[in-house]
Amino acid sequence: MKRAMPFIIGLLGIVLIAAAACGGDDESAPAERPRGTTAPVATSAPATEAPATTAPTEAPEPVATVAVVEPTEAPASTGGDASAGPSVFAAKGCVACHTIQGLSGAVGQLGPELTNLATNAASRVPGVSADAYIREAIEDPPAFVVDGFAPIMPATIRSTMNDTEFEDLVAYLLTLN
Repeated sequence: MKRAMPFIIGLLGIVLIAAAACGGDDESAPAERPRGTTAPVATSAPATEAPATTAPTEAPEPVATVAVVEPTEAPASTGGDASAGPSVFAAKGCVACHTIQGLSGAVGQLGPELTNLATNAASRVPGVSADAYIREAIEDPPAFVVDGFAPIMPATIRSTMNDTEFEDLVAYLLTLN
């Protein structure tokens, strides 16, 4: 545990710096960064402290309220249920970093906007389909880092999902045109 603490503190620092550096209302889709490259991260953001509490509290069970926009038909190859995808997107915390217009609670600005993800993903990397791009972006987040965004998507996000959740999420994201 003592060995992991510096890593955890460093990772938390990167997230705080990235959060401070993010912002703006540019709605255009940022250009894709080639594989293996990273976005610059600001290093001068002040650290913030959470207010001290006097009584221990338990974290409330997360409740996801999702207003589902009728998705378009997902390609049959995913095997997922696109209508279940918004719940997975909310439950896994994706809404904290990504915006999807029409999806209640999905207003994050740390990651790129995903409103037109399926359309954009189909043209990001020559020879890579939207389905393959979305899957790899979830399974190996450093593979695709969008310009203007820090590489802060958790590398373990896929491991937090069972196969059904993953397929449902991919099917949903493929409806975002």
